[in-house]
Amino acid sequence: MYLWEGGLRVPAIVRWPGIVPAGKVTNQVVLTMDWSATFLELTETQPDPSYPLDGESVLRVCTGTRPAFDRTVFWRLRTKPQAAARMDKWKYLRDAGVEHLFDLAADPGEATDLKDKQAAVFERVRDEYMNWNSKMLPV
Repeated sequence: MYLWEGGLRVPAIVRWPGIVPAGKVTNQVVLTMDWSATFLELTETQPDPSYPLDGESVLRVCTGTRPAFDRTVFWRLRTKPQAAARMDKWKYLRDAGVEHLFDLAADPGEATDLKDKQAAVFERVRDEYMNWNSKMLPV
């Protein structure tokens, strides 16, 4: 577990002959919990309303009937002092108390910290993370 891009940007492969087009590539952001929602949709199963899902189904993205969609996603680690949020092309990262902002479209390797140059964006993405984190159980 590592919240810099080398630990988050990991490819996934879906193979389902006749359903998922061969050779199709998408840049859809997907989290592990999205697969639960995807498998439930695939089997036409409803989740228990007492336990709402955190993920979103990506079945239609995989089959090519829906384009990739933007979403905001969040991470935090218990094993390392790291936290992150990805909103559109922006990524907020806090690592050992040091905060960063990266433009993943222009800088997928996270070499240029834009926290000071894009202060309003930094505040917006960090605030989204803080709002989400305030609703989660303590780490």
